[in-house]
Amino acid sequence: MKPAYKERAKDFVFSFLNSLTFLYAELLGRHYGGGVLELVPSEIAALRDPLVSVTERQFAAVDEMIRGETDLTTLLDYTDTLILKEGIGLTDEEIKRIRMAHQRLIQRRLRLPAPLILMPD
Repeated sequence: MKPAYKERAKDFVFSFLNSLTFLYAELLGRHYGGGVLELVPSEIAALRDPLVSVTERQFAAVDEMIRGETDLTTLLDYTDTLILKEGIGLTDEEIKRIRMAHQRLIQRRLRLPAPLILMPD
């Protein structure tokens, strides 16, 4: 992190937790046997992280969710709304498509059978 952004460390951490950044990680990273996803420093640098300003209350809420072992879908429901919808202006449909693409790549990496997904016209 550049020194000029040190005071925004919480914003960086919080902003990483969204479906778009997770999708980029799946696209840029490498996967190995057992489904392990690896990102080397150059791949991490290439990730797209939509930086938003976070309040202490929002950061604490995410911290509590992670420490309380909240499932990923619930966590992303919260962070995608704040980061992708309110932060960068994506629509619910765009967020849904990003999540579906992310899930497909996870299924491929873990070699899980993919469910049939029908997209509305």
